[in-house]
Amino acid sequence: MDRPTDTEIRTALADVLASAVFARSERLRAFLSYVVTKDLAGQSMQLKGYTIAVDVFRRPDAFNADSDPLVRVHAGKLRKLLTAFYETEGQDAVWQIEIPKGGYAPVYLRRSAAACSAGVTSLMTEADVEGESTAPGAIVSITPSKPAPDAVVHAAPSAAGSKDMSPVEAAPVSAGPPAGSRASIGKRARPSWLPAPLATPVAMISLLPLLLFTPLSSTALGVSPQIQARLSLSTNADDTDVPRVTVRVDGPAANGDDVFATRLAQQIRAAMDYYTVIIPGSQPDALAWQAPSKSPLSFTISIGPAETDQQTRVRVSSDATGEIVSQMWIDNENLSNDFDLLFESLGVAAKTLATNGDLFHYAVDKGISSPLMQCMLITDTYRREKSRDALKEARLCQEKLLGKRKTESEFIISASELKRNVHP
Repeated sequence: MDRPTDTEIRTALADVLASAVFARSERLRAFLSYVVTKDLAGQSMQLKGYTIAVDVFRRPDAFNADSDPLVRVHAGKLRKLLTAFYETEGQDAVWQIEIPKGGYAPVYLRRSAAACSAGVTSLMTEADVEGESTAPGAIVSITPSKPAPDAVVHAAPSAAGSKDMSPVEAAPVSAGPPAGSRASIGKRARPSWLPAPLATPVAMISLLPLLLFTPLSSTALGVSPQIQARLSLSTNADDTDVPRVTVRVDGPAANGDDVFATRLAQQIRAAMDYYTVIIPGSQPDALAWQAPSKSPLSFTISIGPAETDQQTRVRVSSDATGEIVSQMWIDNENLSNDFDLLFESLGVAAKTLATNGDLFHYAVDKGISSPLMQCMLITDTYRREKSRDALKEARLCQEKLLGKRKTESEFIISASELKRNVHP
């Protein structure tokens, strides 16, 4: 049977994440978004209890999935919540997301036309899928078994007062589009990767961090791990330098006159706290006009009104040279409510701050990437590809970077953890 298109899958995911059923379950939103976006990236075979615990629940590298039932328990809760969603708010959905027992790879169930039009619940229960060997990303066609009782469809909750974990799908946004052809990043595909959630509502923004858009392969990055390990360094870059990023509001918006720019800047600053591969700047808007740093790895994300009244411009530039690293335009209609604002801010942060994002690309292209940045790139390459060659390169660069602080048997599996070892 045909697989739903990526757009259909993302739409189905967004509907679930924005529902009232999932409104108070930030960990389960993170869990579901992670497994679906991994499947969209063709990495469903990597969906193991260990990787989910480390990436979604921020457990340490020493986590033992066999003895700790954390992921299994949350998977059971996720299945129950999905069932509740499709019995109520999602009863008219065309595609249904399921996580079969025995694994964590999602499958997509095509609901019959009769079920969608009549509001009939069409579910495959956990008992139905237990013991079945359903292939990751498989499509199962189901038919209604009995009418569902009338259900009240609740409006999707506003994210006000709670930084909701929106779909982790911050697709790369085209840089520097010409006037008249500027596309809102909200209208693009939303591939990405949720960071680990924290328990408090204030920390929900973290759900889109670790690497919030679909991870790029080393070839897509433009340099292989072997070449990355041999990149020449600028004499201005210290061995442990990482990008330092400041967010500011430009022009009249700096006085708070532009609510779209002001709120977007606030959300991006919040998201930056969870991209531990960079160092957030501490300057508030009031001090943003002082002389910029001349460090080659110092950057500013400036936000202000675009040439048209209907858009907000986001520009990333080098403090040392003034060169524009990237820029994008966002339709103001996509910043008008809390949910859309959160999605757009997470998209900007993921596109700009991740190890396979604009700043790391720029540093590689300009030859200002520090040994630490290079090693983070190589380490993340291994984490995504799990190949012997990538492991060899990552291990060698870590030994060279950490020296006597690291034994031969030790290996750091994530870029953020590597940075913490260098910048405790």
